[in-house]
Amino acid sequence: MEEVKAQKLAELHEYDNSAAVNEFFFGGMPLWIDKATRLVLKDRIEREEAAGMMMTTLRFGALRVELPIVQASAVLNALMFYADQAYDTTADHELAIIKLETEKEVEEYDFTAGYPPKLNF
Repeated sequence: MEEVKAQKLAELHEYDNSAAVNEFFFGGMPLWIDKATRLVLKDRIEREEAAGMMMTTLRFGALRVELPIVQASAVLNALMFYADQAYDTTADHELAIIKLETEKEVEEYDFTAGYPPKLNF
């Protein structure tokens, strides 16, 4: 039974780390920004705003986007909120899997349910 749960948890973590969860769309382009980069961008935008700047530049790999500070901050905050919700969903699935009592329950458990809809900017 523990092996079956361990396998299901591994599948959950693979799903959680995939584009099925870690993806948003900006101008139709699929992108992702990891947590460390989100925090760096948040600090940057706050510094630029405090300095009185009106525009900022966000980079997504080869894509360079200039946005008003207010819009960039809103995009980043929405993305951070999405990531928080996805994290909580994964944690809820982990707990649910651990609590399952039969192999059949574990095998049939749908860990893809309940994630927030992907963002589209």
